[in-house]
Amino acid sequence: MAHNGIWSLTLGVCCGLVFGQPPLVSDSPPIPGEVRVIGRSGEGRNIGLVVLSTEGDPDAKPGIVIVAGLDGRHTIGVEVALGVARRLVEQHAELLRTHTVYVLANANPDAVARWRAGGPRIDWGGTLTPRDDDRDRRIDEDPPTDVNGDGHITMMRVRLPSPMHGLTLTHVIDTDDPRLMRAPDANKGEHATHAVLVEGFDADGDGRIAEDGPGGVDLDRNFPYLWPEAAADAGAYPLCEPESRAIADWLIERQNVVAVIVYGPKDTIVRVPAAGRMDVTGRVPLGIEEDDRATYDALSEAFKEVTRQQSAPAGDNAGSLQGWAYAHMGLLSFSTPVWVRPDQLRREGGDRGEGSGAVPAQAPTPQPRDERAELIAQGATPQVAEFLTAAPERRRAMAMELLSMPAEEREAMQAEFLKMPTEIQSRVMQEIQRMRPEGSVGSNNGALFFSQPATGRPARRGGAAQPGPAPGASAPGVTANTSEEGKWLAYSDERGEGFVEWQPFVHPTLGKVEIGGFIPGFRLNPPEMELDRLVDEQTAVVAMLLSRMARPVADCVLVEPLGEGVWRIGVRVINAGELPTRLSIGVKARRRAPMRLRMDIEVDRILSGSPRRLIQRLAKGERHDSQWIVRGAPGSRVTVLLETAEYGTTVLDIPLEPRADQGGER
Repeated sequence: MAHNGIWSLTLGVCCGLVFGQPPLVSDSPPIPGEVRVIGRSGEGRNIGLVVLSTEGDPDAKPGIVIVAGLDGRHTIGVEVALGVARRLVEQHAELLRTHTVYVLANANPDAVARWRAGGPRIDWGGTLTPRDDDRDRRIDEDPPTDVNGDGHITMMRVRLPSPMHGLTLTHVIDTDDPRLMRAPDANKGEHATHAVLVEGFDADGDGRIAEDGPGGVDLDRNFPYLWPEAAADAGAYPLCEPESRAIADWLIERQNVVAVIVYGPKDTIVRVPAAGRMDVTGRVPLGIEEDDRATYDALSEAFKEVTRQQSAPAGDNAGSLQGWAYAHMGLLSFSTPVWVRPDQLRREGGDRGEGSGAVPAQAPTPQPRDERAELIAQGATPQVAEFLTAAPERRRAMAMELLSMPAEEREAMQAEFLKMPTEIQSRVMQEIQRMRPEGSVGSNNGALFFSQPATGRPARRGGAAQPGPAPGASAPGVTANTSEEGKWLAYSDERGEGFVEWQPFVHPTLGKVEIGGFIPGFRLNPPEMELDRLVDEQTAVVAMLLSRMARPVADCVLVEPLGEGVWRIGVRVINAGELPTRLSIGVKARRRAPMRLRMDIEVDRILSGSPRRLIQRLAKGERHDSQWIVRGAPGSRVTVLLETAEYGTTVLDIPLEPRADQGGER
């Protein structure tokens, strides 16, 4: 494209100068795109994006932002974002005439560079902001380490460790597959036999293992949306990292952006967040607004049709870029892991996609609605059944609602809970246990811990595993064939990589241990042969979204003479696109001015009707009609403007002569 000095650069140059990484294809032809550097990382690398637009001012057309690389481990997101940029220019140049796509392919360049450096990797994709985790006035002095020299930093499981080591027994070995660890099932009289912790030494001699690794912040928990202030990886305050601040500042300035797509480990499009649920203030949605449900459901179905994804990891959305873009900026936004396990794809004639490494078919797991009905039949209340079958985000929403209830209502719910079968009570308490905040101690008596995210993972910077399943661990009551860990293990067996078999090792501090588990990054990134398919799918998703965008059209539908030099002017604005001109949350957020329909003549010539009409939102096919009575000589002209932040300005040049259905040019 050629606009105000915008130049053509090869994707290789974009990768090298802006993203600090090698190009996806070394001999790629030029891609027209303006390169913008929006900030610098903590280590001084450029945070850059490429602007894709083939005609006109790119910042005056409705735009989509693609963000990848917030988590440095998720390298497939970075590669797919770059691939999508190329395919859009090569295959969808017509859409780029009327729309703009901003591709921020490497939002966390320090973490991506660190991950791509190779060698034993710590399972961490955030920044490296120093932090004294064990409060000994030394920084990052006791990190996870490749203890046994196998080239990977995995996990250690310790059977009945000595009390002097201060480890807590949290897991048992799964009897169906001894490679897996799971929480003990109290209903079966099981007791924890193992402590599980990240691989490492006691480098600082304080008696604790790898408890003070590289500090840092998970960028996708550092945005000011339901910011989890007590979480160690959320940062000192929202937008405390230069990377997250640069993204937020740039996005706030971009008035033409209507949608944000995040490529990262979490999904909010296959599993649409709960609708109509608010935080304790009643103002911030915990998922999406009820009036936006139909829009998201339609996009979800289209996304699943293109990608064949039927399930995906939900994750914790607190502090996320996607949540902030939606709830605070009022934008259509969703996140996708891009790639999921083959068993999470819809089968088409038995084909799971080229190179997918399909695992043998298993008995289908019950869908959430079916499981909910079964729980109710077993004696659970509808609320408890919904809690047990909900995604983590929805569970936290329910917990926050419980916290805001009057005391008498909570007491009534507690009385109902105590009437339920013991098995259901036990399962609820097990779920509550997994929702305890990282590092919390003491008894858990209900909603106290609901407002904190469930980590379900080992301590990020090292040390013993926190309550909840660790990598290679499953919840009680599930088998190796039905648990997520079991499915990942089956996929690892099919691929022949990704899981390190447990091997005995004599640890200098702990004595006899076993070292093994999933290799960091294995469950985030696919085999290399999948890249082309994933780029094709996500390109189709972006093209679908561009083609469905709102398209406000203004037309003159009436010019009627009322007398000497007096005219009635009628203008109709209709949304000719499929998506609404603004989401319900966008109207609520009030980040941008409404659409303005303005009679652009001298005010004293307007005899009737406000010179300016505001239009908050138009759904698909919805129209807004306005009329004015104005003075003007026959044959003269009046101008009506439709001004929008996102979709540019439409100019209607209307001659004062009897005629109808006069269109405008943008």
